[in-house]
This record gives sequence, structure tokens and C-alpha cells, in this order.
Amino acid sequence: MENTTEITQEVPTSDERLLAMFSHFSIFLGGIILPIIMYFVKKDKSKFVAFHALQSIFFHLMYLIIIFALVFFLIIVMLLTGVFSIHHSHDLNHSGAGFFMGMIMFYMGIGASAILAISYGIYMGIKANEGGMKKYFLVGEWAYRKVYGR
Repeated sequence: MENTTEITQEVPTSDERLLAMFSHFSIFLGGIILPIIMYFVKKDKSKFVAFHALQSIFFHLMYLIIIFALVFFLIIVMLLTGVFSIHHSHDLNHSGAGFFMGMIMFYMGIGASAILAISYGIYMGIKANEGGMKKYFLVGEWAYRKVYGR
């Protein structure tokens, strides 16, 4: 669950808000490299930018784990359908159905996760540009403790 309370009293400048927004928009503007650069360039100059960049990095990593889980699922489906088709090679009508269902589920999962990640990144970027200190689900608190030490 997101923590929507204001956590800090610092008032970010318009440049800081813009950099924070772009670190969230990096989900479709260059990937994880952009928030990594912003974090290391701004970590000693702006805690606001560092917080948003770091939680964006953590969000990218969480999204990468989801993608790896989907690929692992696809590999398992491919292996199981291969074993099933070898075992039942006399019935060629059903040998590839599991594989195709697995592929459909894989691509639906990839598409849905991409749409959700981009939408969430846009939402968080807009909130950062408004000067907010919204936290990402699961990873926002880690970033906050790393930057602010509380």
C-alpha cells in the first residue's frame, strides 16, 4: 500500500521536481540507466531527487523480477508440453495446445505488466512533479530509508 503522507518539509525546486518526474518516466524513456545517473549525480545535492530516482531504480528491478518470472513460466510450460507431446505422440491433435496456451498467457502477462508499469510510472512521475513524496508499492519505503535514514 502506498504511503501518501507528506514525509518531509523540504520544498523542491521546479528543476528538482522535473528531474524526479523524469526518473519515474524512465520506465519508457531509457530504462534504469536514467534514474541511476540521476541518483549518483544528485544524491548529495537533492534528497528529493535522490529519493525519487532510487525508488524508480528499485521499481525497475522489481519489474525485471516479474519479467524473469514470466520467462521462467514460459520455459516450464515449454518443457512440460514437450514432455507431454513426446509421451502422447500418437495423438497429434492435442500435442501443441498447452504450448500455445502458455505462449498466449506469457504474452498477455508481458503486455499487462508493461501497461501497468508504464501507467504506474507516469502516475508517480506526475506526483513527483507536483512536489509529492509518494512511495512505490513495496519498494518506496526502502528508498526513503536509504536517502533520509529514518
